Amino acid sequence: MTGRVREPGLALVLLAAVPNSASAQLTGDGDALDAQLWFKTGLSLHVSKRVRIGLEQHLRFAEGASELDALITEFSPSLRLNKHLRLEAGYRFIYGRDGAAGDLEVWHRFFVGARISAEFDAMRVELR
Repeated sequence: MTGRVREPGLALVLLAAVPNSASAQLTGDGDALDAQLWFKTGLSLHVSKRVRIGLEQHLRFAEGASELDALITEFSPSLRLNKHLRLEAGYRFIYGRDGAAGDLEVWHRFFVGARISAEFDAMRVELR
């Protein structure tokens, strides 16, 4: 379902307040377990039928989901080649913890990729 947003300011506030994806996992070596919590929210602007620009924000927590592990901002334009194939490139800014020392550091990542997708009634399958 797509439509025009009548109140873009309200939409941005709601988008920031309510993540559209959240996941949790337990990791550890058998002796100690760490609960992690990941949130993701994003915007997608359809510039044309073939071109889309995406912006995503990720928050990742560790240490029992009580400590910021990473703050990730991702910008990714993409081009649809056909009904099932989309090419994308992007930039990812990561403010996260170094695995060894645990200090917060800044990383810059550039990426290219492809997405293959198919839709079946109310279900969409996508491989990235």
